[in-house]
Amino acid sequence: MIGYKKPVNLPYDQAVARAREELGKEVGACNPPFAYQALKVIKDVGLMMPCNVIVFTQEGKTFVEAATPTVLMDLIQNKDLRPIAQAIEGKLKKAIDNIN
Repeated sequence: MIGYKKPVNLPYDQAVARAREELGKEVGACNPPFAYQALKVIKDVGLMMPCNVIVFTQEGKTFVEAATPTVLMDLIQNKDLRPIAQAIEGKLKKAIDNIN
């Protein structure tokens, strides 16, 4: 799965506001300490950092979705990035799960 997606029971504008709020509690859109850890492992990882979170409507439903860090980091095939990606993914999922 490339992204972690969840339907939310909010209109688009409210979902965007809640996504910003929840991401701010957990990881922001990009967490500088995690980014720094990953960049120390391999500089080029910056090209793949899962900093994107999207909010969209489809068929009358609102969704929040984030790139799945473990999938993106696995493309680089560096085992030292896996724990960082897992930590970020846990925080992203928690933030998205708290949007309602």
